Amino acid sequence: ECLCTWNFSEYTSDVSVQMLKAAAKGMRPLLYQDLLEAFLQEKKNLREILEKVKQIGHTSGLDHAVGMAEGVQMLLTK
Repeated sequence: ECLCTWNFSEYTSDVSVQMLKAAAKGMRPLLYQDLLEAFLQEKKNLREILEKVKQIGHTSGLDHAVGMAEGVQMLLTK
């Protein structure tokens, strides 16, 4: 199922919806792609990637990481 057809608005904020739509079209920061791969493949460099993500904004990077982790969990348990 293509994620671009999901109604994300019942799960997250308007800003996150736009980020998810862009990501579904392949438009996402490389660091967030690395983070997603680390979550999905249980890569050992997850901590290193999270340290880099933590440097984004005041809390934006970690907010994104938590949201991504929750989203991955939702997809894996759906």
